[in-house]
Amino acid sequence: MKRVLATSSHPGGINAILPVIRQLNQEGQVNVISIGHESSEKMLAAAGISYRTLSSYGVGTTSEEELELLIERVSPNIVLTGTGDSDRDGKKVIEQTIVSAARNAGITSLSVLDVWANYSLRFSDPLNLEEGHLRFLPDKVAVMDELARSTMVAEGFPIDRLVVTGNPFFDDLVEVGRRFGSSNREEVRADLGVSADALLLLYASQPIEHHYGDSLGYTEKTALDALLSSLNKTRTGREVSLLVKVHPRENIPDLEEVAEKYSGVHVLFDQDYPTRPTVLASDVVFSPFSTVLIESTYLHKPSIRLQPGLRQKDLLVTNELGVTVPIYTSEDLDVVVQKVLSDESYLRELSIKGHKKGFVVDGDATDKVTSLVYSLL
Repeated sequence: MKRVLATSSHPGGINAILPVIRQLNQEGQVNVISIGHESSEKMLAAAGISYRTLSSYGVGTTSEEELELLIERVSPNIVLTGTGDSDRDGKKVIEQTIVSAARNAGITSLSVLDVWANYSLRFSDPLNLEEGHLRFLPDKVAVMDELARSTMVAEGFPIDRLVVTGNPFFDDLVEVGRRFGSSNREEVRADLGVSADALLLLYASQPIEHHYGDSLGYTEKTALDALLSSLNKTRTGREVSLLVKVHPRENIPDLEEVAEKYSGVHVLFDQDYPTRPTVLASDVVFSPFSTVLIESTYLHKPSIRLQPGLRQKDLLVTNELGVTVPIYTSEDLDVVVQKVLSDESYLRELSIKGHKKGFVVDGDATDKVTSLVYSLL
């Protein structure tokens, strides 16, 4: 039986390939060896997928040389990965180095893209972006849509390497949203310590400082500070709670420190509760950039991109398409927060922006990526 070696370390990357791993396991036509690394270990376990680690094969690091040993010991016919970019120190991630190791071993590789951002960075050498442009490009990349493909081609990606499939992680969102009723909403809020009647704002944080320092003009901390400051000075007769969804690669105390000076705002922090029920139990979702905000748009939640002080061109596709609300200054944030807290018609309009713009889920990305795996074998 042919073997598929599947791995990713970034949460968005592992989420993109989890449905494919599950389907390949269920169909039983190939043997899937899943490698958990960093954030993906906990996520694979939560998904009920058995996995091994690098140490299971006597491998200690994610260097190309070490991963060549992994490939030699697993002997796969294809390597399947999510995608992720390096941190600001230029440390390469397993999604990159395993593609290079597979190429050196003559093994086919397939990566599944999860988000409309940082296309070149995900496949280039972080320490030599010019000469190392697309150094870690696999044989095929499964991408979300034609917009992603055309943008990537403009950045120098060979069009014959790009296959439009959609992101498998989003396939079941329509059904998830349909099944989520008022009793589920009350249960999730009770679990999180939020009143059933409160206006619940969700801030989906991202480890921006870890990856970019302050080069973007803002970080997850300054964005949260701006949101808290705006909430603190905006008055409403309704109970309001802010739930900070902490990214797996962040530390809760770092964000709690930001919130300490805003005692007038009811703030809660969570890192472990499932994301989708949290989104569905919320009324509005804020985030600098995150797949959570893409999910919330698909789930018809008012979705606001918070990038106060952005120093460069906004490359976020949801802002470009007009399905999320872009915020770049504290003044704009104050206006939007006031509307969020007081204007229900504004929230209703935001909730259907994605649907009106045609930003919807097809639901067949898992089948398409699975078929692509078989065709590459």
